[in-house]
Amino acid sequence: MLKYYELICTVYLKENIHFAGVGEFIGKHINYTMTKDEKLKELHSEHNIKMYCFDYLFPREYDKTYKKGSVYVFKIRTPKEDLAKKFRRVITQYESIYMKCLGCQLKIINLGTFDEIYTVTPALATFGKRYWTVENDFEELQDRIINNLSKKYKFITGENLNADSNDIEFIDIKNKVPIKQRYKESSLICNKFKIAFAKNENGRKLAYSALSCGLLEKSSALGLGFVISK
Repeated sequence: MLKYYELICTVYLKENIHFAGVGEFIGKHINYTMTKDEKLKELHSEHNIKMYCFDYLFPREYDKTYKKGSVYVFKIRTPKEDLAKKFRRVITQYESIYMKCLGCQLKIINLGTFDEIYTVTPALATFGKRYWTVENDFEELQDRIINNLSKKYKFITGENLNADSNDIEFIDIKNKVPIKQRYKESSLICNKFKIAFAKNENGRKLAYSALSCGLLEKSSALGLGFVISK
């Protein structure tokens, strides 16, 4: 049974943050708490797939500014139980200059049946120094998604996944204009997707990788590519 672990973190903000920078903001907080555990600190320093992802603060603010002194919720997901438990401990025990955790619920989610996945945070695909946008080659994007999720699945399970274009039924671009996300004094160009995977074993495993570790790039650093299933 494919399953993943989800932490629902309730936090108190110590400063205002604009929506365009919220991923970097949460990522810095998570990185700080990871330094309080030797295994998580080692994971953070590795240049490899991190096997976790997170989403943005909820509820959303209509003026796109999350407020200092207010309480919000965000989620962290991982396919690894030991990581989930370590995250829960450090997130609960340690506060950063950015936020303080008021509570953290751990849920175990078995991969059920669904038709599609949706990105709730923008997803990033880069090709060298170029960002993928709607004007670029669609097959290029599809290949990148399949390769990215196949690598994540192998990293999680040790199993090679020989997926190909037949394992994705369609990809729908949900944004009309590129979405900018702040990162290191510059902006990344991202998109939102709806994806239907094939109703076979490979399609299911690709979807599992996306749900547990995020879609495409910088899911652990900036919370990009966090998906839900419907």
